[in-house]
Amino acid sequence: MRKALAAVGLGIVLAGCGAQAPGQAPGQAPSVPTQTSEKPVAPSLDTQSRRLLDQARSAGKEKVTALVLAAPGTTADLERALDGLGVKVLSADAPTGSLRVEAPIAAVTEVAALPSVTAVQLDEDIKREEPTP
Repeated sequence: MRKALAAVGLGIVLAGCGAQAPGQAPGQAPSVPTQTSEKPVAPSLDTQSRRLLDQARSAGKEKVTALVLAAPGTTADLERALDGLGVKVLSADAPTGSLRVEAPIAAVTEVAALPSVTAVQLDEDIKREEPTP
């Protein structure tokens, strides 16, 4: 037991003294992951929206409505890009960067992959009981 504690203590002391990590050359700075300005590989289409898109496709629908969120200051450019994809902008709110669109099913993943798009969320019919007086 004492040997195990001594080994752990030695490891802590060596780590505190700047001991090198395995595979790291002496004097070499530890590697730190760098951030890139590239968009993540995964499109900005959430899991629920992907499921709804698959359901719409299976049901034979040609178009879906969605909420598209844009990076600040890119709403006007995004509207032009959406028009080029055959997406109809139903409403846009530049201050919030949100656009409500009607998109061909085939274009939804392309919309999500646009550089200025931060999120795409498909509309979902929510069934609820009407309140009674």
